[in-house]
Amino acid sequence: MQKFIEASVSVEKRQVDCCLNGCVAFTHKRLHLRSCDACGTARYTSTGKPARQMIYLPVTAWLTNMLGDPTLGPDMMAGMKAARIAANRNSDGQRKKGPHDWYDGLNFLKALLAGLFTEDADIALCISADGFEAWRQRGFQGWPIIVTELNLSQGVVPRSQQPPLLPSMGPDH
Repeated sequence: MQKFIEASVSVEKRQVDCCLNGCVAFTHKRLHLRSCDACGTARYTSTGKPARQMIYLPVTAWLTNMLGDPTLGPDMMAGMKAARIAANRNSDGQRKKGPHDWYDGLNFLKALLAGLFTEDADIALCISADGFEAWRQRGFQGWPIIVTELNLSQGVVPRSQQPPLLPSMGPDH
């Protein structure tokens, strides 16, 4: 699967240090920590190497490819433009009755009013995760993370690029 992803999309991948117990990744504000701020476990072994690492696959490559696609790109930009127009039209701050779409929600309206979605090329994402435990006797856990791009209209389904599925190992792996 990894070879298929790398062959079909220009994927940037990075090794990221993480807690030996799986508590946190040492990124952003934790980048300079020498031990886990959740459990206290040392970040490095006695030889100075990271105690544990994971592969980080940013979604940037997928989103760039989707925006550059001659079918998906224009549809994504039209979708964001339509979402901003619809949200501004419904800016009374009241929840709509009956069925509605993501851009009719109060969260999108708040983000729009905060200036987070100002361009047609802005992308709204839905990120979901759910943990599972497989092979209990071995203690394997996983957290698949599914990223769904919301700008696409209902009639357009990505054929060449699927929403990225980013596996993340659980704390006992």
